[in-house]
Amino acid sequence: MWQIKNPEIEKKILVFFTQEEIDLACKKQIDDEFSYVVFRKEDCLGFNEVSFEVEKKELEEVEKYDPRAWNDFSKVKPPRPGYYCVSNFKINDYPSEVFQIYWDGEKWNPSNTLAVLSFREYPIDPTHLDGFWDTKGL
Repeated sequence: MWQIKNPEIEKKILVFFTQEEIDLACKKQIDDEFSYVVFRKEDCLGFNEVSFEVEKKELEEVEKYDPRAWNDFSKVKPPRPGYYCVSNFKINDYPSEVFQIYWDGEKWNPSNTLAVLSFREYPIDPTHLDGFWDTKGL
């Protein structure tokens, strides 16, 4: 998914365009000969037309969070506070030594956790130890 690097610019453009519209415009224009992407919409919030030009260097493609797959922590952050399965070790490019830890919205808690390489949705409420653990994708 494409997004605008500068949060201040992104905030202003999101008044007129959805994240999906930004992503679609970037996908259509990112490889053309121009140094910018044009975001244009007709009849928007009482305006006949709204358009913005954003330099391509101000755009970045980011991975989207997938709750049913392992997400690379260097590219994707957990979308909300809660418990996640995390791994700090890989064998043949697949997460190993998986354990449960809490994401508080900014950092892993406890903060002395070893470097997290990947994470995925914790499949059950960890307070119910007898609950079913969906292992699809593990």
